[in-house]
Amino acid sequence: MTACNLCSWIADVQYQLYQNVLHMEAMCIYGMEGPGGYQFVGRTIPVWRNQGFGDLGDECWLLRNFDQIRYREVDAKELLEIREACAADTYFREAQTMQLELAAYQEEITNNAAQIDAFNETRQQAFADELAQWKASGSLTFSSAQSANAPVVGSDELSGEEITCPISASVWKVLLADNDVVEEGQEIAILESMKTEVPLVATGTGPITWLVAEGQTVSAGQTLAVLGP
Repeated sequence: MTACNLCSWIADVQYQLYQNVLHMEAMCIYGMEGPGGYQFVGRTIPVWRNQGFGDLGDECWLLRNFDQIRYREVDAKELLEIREACAADTYFREAQTMQLELAAYQEEITNNAAQIDAFNETRQQAFADELAQWKASGSLTFSSAQSANAPVVGSDELSGEEITCPISASVWKVLLADNDVVEEGQEIAILESMKTEVPLVATGTGPITWLVAEGQTVSAGQTLAVLGP
């Protein structure tokens, strides 16, 4: 087999694996810790270690192309113990060396074709139903335009202390009405960015005038409200 044919064969196998793996239950594996929502429903042992993985190799990464992963369910206590053991270099998962046989893989796909097709049809129908809901609700396309309820007054038309947005986000909830008197340090709104709630706090005291409305997309440094004298 020439190098060109080998590359083509590997690419074909990778494509087929990608196309058909979703007929099984799947979990996402991340290479780093983070606040992602997936970790609310599933956690795994670390897959990245600066000192390598002992008998599994000196590389910093645990997983390689064509690795087959099997999950074992554990309770919270055992998971924490395993993760601590991983950090102490005293725990390593069992690994077996196997040979990928394309013919056997294709035979398995053929034998399970009905189940795979049924799953793909269900998935496609679910996607079509959700897409229809997005279209019906107007959520299919993103727009940074102001909402219909957004105030039309600009910060240059008002005098007072401006309250600016600390990050690019959307205005999830406004906690006070126009002309309400706020105190310095009081929470006046809640922003949402990357699935995270960010409280907006008053930087001064006085009656507030809003320049934005709930649901509006705002950018870092944008003036959201003005505190009058």
